[in-house]
Amino acid sequence: MQQLNLLRSAQREEVRAILRRAKANNLIGARFLRGRSTDRFGRPFTGLLKATIWLNAATIPGRDIALWRQDPCGAHMYWHDYGKTNNKHGWEIDHILPVINGGTDDMTNLQALHWKNNRQKANDIGVNYCVVTD
Repeated sequence: MQQLNLLRSAQREEVRAILRRAKANNLIGARFLRGRSTDRFGRPFTGLLKATIWLNAATIPGRDIALWRQDPCGAHMYWHDYGKTNNKHGWEIDHILPVINGGTDDMTNLQALHWKNNRQKANDIGVNYCVVTD
């Protein structure tokens, strides 16, 4: 039992050391602690940026352009389903060039992407990530 406590303590200290190094190198949020649909520092995207990215996505003929768009794969996305991963039309903001590969938060590097396509894409570059094409 005592060895288990020591092991857990050692693991905790190792995690603390990793976090200290990451913070010192300004990597917190940028490389491995960043959540989904966040900027390169792990902060949620602002409403204005979200709206701008949405307006840059392709419209769907016959659908209300304020509420419906399609991602580069053709997957339909619904404005109010932003961040919803349990929904058929949920979407997220994706870094075209992933942050881990040097991608920035510049508008030219951001796109609206169906959440399933975003999961498939992950941190890959140049792969076919279109699992939802509507």
